[in-house]
Amino acid sequence: MTGANNHGRLVELLTAVRRQLSSGQLEVAEATLDQVLELAPGHPYGIHYLGLLRHLQNRPGEARRFLRQADQGVRHDAVACFNFATALQEHGLHGEALEPLRHALLLRPDYDDAEVLLGRVYFELGRLDEAVAAFQSVLDRHSDHFHALINLARVLLQSAPEKAIVFAERAAMVGSLDQTAPELKNPTKALALKVLARALALSGREKEAIGAYESILRDWPQDVYAAYGQAIILPQVYASEAEIDHWREHYRRNLEAFCSSLRLDTVDQIEAAASALFTIGNFPLPQHGRNDRPEQTLYGNVLHRVAAARYPEYARPLPLLPRPGRPRIGFVSAFFYNHSIAKIQEAWATQLDPGRFEVWAIHAGKSRDATTDDIERACEHFVHHPRAGLLLLRLLHDLDLDVIVYPDLGMEAAMLLPAALRLAPVQCLGMGHPITSGLPTIDWFLSSALMEPDDSEAQYTERLEKLPNLSFCYSLERILSQRGEADWRHLRRRRIVYLCTQNLGKLLPRHDIVFARILAAVQDSELWLLARPEPARTERFRERFLSVCRSEGVEPDRVVIHGRLNQSDFLALTEAADIYLDGIAWSGGNTTFEAIAMGLPVVTWPGDLMRSRHSFAMLKMMDFTDTVAASADDYIEIAAKLGLDENWRTHVREQMRARAARIYDDEAPIRGLESFFLRVTGRELDQP
Repeated sequence: MTGANNHGRLVELLTAVRRQLSSGQLEVAEATLDQVLELAPGHPYGIHYLGLLRHLQNRPGEARRFLRQADQGVRHDAVACFNFATALQEHGLHGEALEPLRHALLLRPDYDDAEVLLGRVYFELGRLDEAVAAFQSVLDRHSDHFHALINLARVLLQSAPEKAIVFAERAAMVGSLDQTAPELKNPTKALALKVLARALALSGREKEAIGAYESILRDWPQDVYAAYGQAIILPQVYASEAEIDHWREHYRRNLEAFCSSLRLDTVDQIEAAASALFTIGNFPLPQHGRNDRPEQTLYGNVLHRVAAARYPEYARPLPLLPRPGRPRIGFVSAFFYNHSIAKIQEAWATQLDPGRFEVWAIHAGKSRDATTDDIERACEHFVHHPRAGLLLLRLLHDLDLDVIVYPDLGMEAAMLLPAALRLAPVQCLGMGHPITSGLPTIDWFLSSALMEPDDSEAQYTERLEKLPNLSFCYSLERILSQRGEADWRHLRRRRIVYLCTQNLGKLLPRHDIVFARILAAVQDSELWLLARPEPARTERFRERFLSVCRSEGVEPDRVVIHGRLNQSDFLALTEAADIYLDGIAWSGGNTTFEAIAMGLPVVTWPGDLMRSRHSFAMLKMMDFTDTVAASADDYIEIAAKLGLDENWRTHVREQMRARAARIYDDEAPIRGLESFFLRVTGRELDQP
């Protein structure tokens, strides 16, 4: 065959293989590629398409090898660069995908698919501003680009859900016009409605979110994501206690129905269930101030069932094998950055004795900052892995850890996936989200000896380990170093200022009367609160609380709800107040540490759940419980006396300042944690 004929035949075969790959005819494509490589061994496009074929066959190692081998020969082709980046990104190699994507866009600046993928890669790497910019760049060219709209909505879900609604609604409108499938079976529209429902739920528009989920279920009755999202949706601010009862019953009834109807018989069913359960969480449940063990047991069991079906290789029991050397301890969190979780829990990972323990800190969140860098420097091993998927499971399994500690299960739905599996012989839960996990794979709940009420073991599905004192080694220096120059005292209006910085969702309707009566008793006073990020939830709280205040004769202008603040302004606001009113059903943790550091008297009323006793435990450790109430009337009386009696308020401030150092930088919990790790790993006799 002549050279011209060879070339013509090669072009014909390469055109055919490209068509076969795009239509999913993988076996036919493989046969065609055999002909290509027989005719032109080592041809860059033949090798490139072979890599793409291996990618579609889910053979990632071979795919990357062939695509890299062909890379230099196809660098002039933007589509080939995009194919290479797609394979890297889909196999979790997000950082490596950046270069070929940038090169594709250098070749074709208006290459929409490449720029959308670039945005997705930035998102996976936690570079959210760059992700938003990439998607917006595509929308500047094509305002109805579905994938740019839907991905931009996804990025905005956590940081700006109200904005996410706008883009999800636009994506749903575009999806409705998609003519590739009949409207009622249109997967593009279904995807947009799912993101819209999630954005509505996160924005505090729960009833609208349920409507969106119901719309999905009308057209796609078997959609697991919509069924699950509708089942576990919960508001974070309620109009009344009766409304809490209604929503808890909605949650319990619908979750039970979901669990009984869930089918995991096929790969598609399992994939759909895993995608739903480890995307949407039940974070608001413990805010109701109830013992949630029954609900969490139901929840934890279905999480484990789905996780084990999806990743059976990581669901088997792991025996704790005797071996020499230091116990290997892993701490896994999505919040190893300047976040409340890191403030209270990072010392567990950073202050264990390195001579006795080999410590791994695995940061599974997208955000990273100076606090992350500090944790990395303080730990023997640190890994930033910003996605809780298969690669994280492999990492944790391959580390061969003796103990894994999840400091904050329930804060981030994705982190429930590794926790619902068995990746270490001993698996523990910390107090970052103070509620039992309900997971049969979590062995221990690491709590505080001073916070737990008597007989609290019945509130947990895990075994309860009560670490010394508060369980926290909380840094006073960190608080003081974050104080800014701002002075908020000009906002006081010459009144006594009561401050409650607890999340508004944790201030329950039944306790509104307590705060209102304090204001009624101290006429020359006002209450400062902090707004929720979601305007709808803030307004729901404002309407409810001001209604109670009016019934007690308290003018609305005496309730000031400040907008969200950065850390230095938050501390300045705290320092400008006179008295700190602790949340009742859910006591302050970080906020109380910060209030005490700023010299405020703290009024608290401990209940029968650990999460209502944080501030009580701090005052008990300070050996100053004069402001600890035993009832609602007692809480009102103590708070009113502090407002009315300046001499007593000064005395309380002085006593708290004199004793405050006792609760900060306490090493006893760390030593207790070390003893626990040695005990559960059977290493006590190996230590000096």
